[in-house]
Parts: sequence; C-alpha cells; structure tokens
Amino acid sequence: MKPIMDKSIDGGFHIQGICLAQLCHSIAAVPGVDFTYKRRFYYWSDAVFAAFTFRGQEFTIVPSSLADGWNVRPDQKYSGAAEIEEIEANVRMSCQTPWTFWESLGFRKQK
Repeated sequence: MKPIMDKSIDGGFHIQGICLAQLCHSIAAVPGVDFTYKRRFYYWSDAVFAAFTFRGQEFTIVPSSLADGWNVRPDQKYSGAAEIEEIEANVRMSCQTPWTFWESLGFRKQK
C-alpha cells in the first residue's frame, strides 16, 4: 500500500499508510529537525505521539481523527508554512523509497 498524503485544515498535513516509526525516521532525516518527544511504542493515548522543533518552530505528530493515519502540524495554527512544506516534501520523497527505513533496521530487500 502506498502512503496517501494530503493537506489538513490546521496548516499541517495528513499521511496514512506508514507507521509512526517510519514517519519519525523520515522527518528526522531533514537537517535541523530535533525531536523533543517520542511516544514509547507500548503506550497508547489520543495525546501527542511525537514532538519536534525545526527552525525555531514547534511541531507535533498526533493520530488522525478522520482516518487511520497521522497529522503532522505546527503547534501554532497557520505558522511554519515554509517549514511544513519542506518536511512534507522530505516525507513524500522517503515514501517513494520506503525500504530505506527498513534497511536502517537491518532488513534486506530481496531481489
């Protein structure tokens, strides 16, 4: 299944079809991103699952309320438009080659 991305109304973007770890891995690859919080894999809640800063802006990753997926959004509504565009572009590129995440965990792509 290919990940599906679209804009959300809060100034961020919505993605479905990838796990939280892969999304965080894709975002962490953007130079200047610093994660300030990552939820442990065995905790579940509707609260923030991850938080990071990028160019002085704070962003959060939360579960989507509309569909199975994730919302990546700036903490301040309608701020960080240029930053969210750069993050979204990097996640989109990472989704084109999803094996980079799995290979970083030690899995090998079969030929």
